[in-house]
Amino acid sequence: MFDRVSYKINAKKGLIGRKTWPVLMSMMLYILFGIACSGMDLALVNHHIVSTVILGILVYGFFGSVNVAQSRVYLKLAKTEEKAHLSDFIAGLDSGWAKGFLEFYWIYLWMYIWLLVFAVLPFALAITIYLLAGVSNMIFVCGLLLPAAIIVYCLFIPKLLSYSQAYRILAENPGVSVRNALTLSIKITKGHKWNLFVMWLSFIGWWFLAILTFGILLFWLTPYIELSFTNAYLAMKKQALSDGRITLADLNATSAQENME
Repeated sequence: MFDRVSYKINAKKGLIGRKTWPVLMSMMLYILFGIACSGMDLALVNHHIVSTVILGILVYGFFGSVNVAQSRVYLKLAKTEEKAHLSDFIAGLDSGWAKGFLEFYWIYLWMYIWLLVFAVLPFALAITIYLLAGVSNMIFVCGLLLPAAIIVYCLFIPKLLSYSQAYRILAENPGVSVRNALTLSIKITKGHKWNLFVMWLSFIGWWFLAILTFGILLFWLTPYIELSFTNAYLAMKKQALSDGRITLADLNATSAQENME
């Protein structure tokens, strides 16, 4: 059973008296990536194409590394009553930076493949029909493209959601390979993609408030969202283990008990 209300309530409770480092971590990461993106923009403006590409590969790959590191922090908050510290983030970065880096590009390789299947081909088909029919009415063209766009969103978003737990799997199970983390994420989220989507939608009001504060609210909002989804991950993983969709051997768990909790 997917109980998003309890995941969110437990996240709020879990942050009471323990939100200092998560908030500082969020602040640090937003500022860091803001500076990195500004650096890419500056390089692009100055026509340093090669530098922009290299910097982009490093920055976005590091985004995957950071996802593993912060996932370790939120897993500690979700599974224990201890406070999280900088050392937890560093430990996660130390053990998972390489796999996190590769995981980012492994996920987006598949996302681009699905984008080709779900977006490029339907749009190409719509344009081909338009050209072969020799129709000059733009309403007809829009009538073809709109269903294609709907198909893209209906098929593409579930794929994105099915890959969403890969970083948490790597953070909790360092022995899992990059490819297996994605496979396990697909198995764990089976039957829960709609629930995850609805859970994301439940934070829309907070996102609007964050916009009104020029993003400052994100420093406090991000820990709440991340811990909520970490709680959801642990529940989905437990159910997947119980249902036999995954096994402790799949997780390469050093402690069977730890992964059953």
